[in-house]
Amino acid sequence: MKKTIVKAAGVTTLTDARYFAARGVDWLGLSLDSSQDDYLNVTAALAIKEWVEGVKIVGEFGWANLEEIDYAIQTLALDAIQVGPFADEEALNKLSERCVLFREVVVEPDMNAGVLSAAIEEGATLVYATVVNLAKNGLSWSDLAQGNAALTIDELKELCGQYALVLRMDIEPGELENCLQTLSPWGIEVRGGEEEKTGFKSFDELDDWLDTLENINS
Repeated sequence: MKKTIVKAAGVTTLTDARYFAARGVDWLGLSLDSSQDDYLNVTAALAIKEWVEGVKIVGEFGWANLEEIDYAIQTLALDAIQVGPFADEEALNKLSERCVLFREVVVEPDMNAGVLSAAIEEGATLVYATVVNLAKNGLSWSDLAQGNAALTIDELKELCGQYALVLRMDIEPGELENCLQTLSPWGIEVRGGEEEKTGFKSFDELDDWLDTLENINS
């Protein structure tokens, strides 16, 4: 089985950033969208970036305007940026000329394969990879396996064969190998948790998950 790229997303603390960099993730996503309550300003993001090595940095945006994104690209020397599902083709064109581009597509519980395929196809030639976010609406690997979503496993597998997709969904460590062998996605996304107190957090669950993924990729 081919190696699965790992993208850590929504990083807002140095604790998370250093953990994921030490675990050898391929891409580290910093939350830079100022329209969100929980985000990093450019100064804080730069401080984190200076502390981590060996990982590519993605600036994650949703509703941010082009000027804000351009400023972050220049100030942080980002390796890539990620935009939300509502970025139009004109914006994608402009951004793809400035930086490697990820685009997020959110999967609704009633979204079928045809609708998802059309959403991925929009601007597909302009993006490096598409983040398919099933977790936002609570869709897990178990839901797909049990037929509790409009999208089926076979349909998602077919889309993974057609596009460079980064999957974000809840997958138990024991289900991870079956999921990746079945779907063979280009990448998979993982997120950190809340700090228990400043500077301290439990990474036990992430350790189990990433240990399993490392064994699969080796």
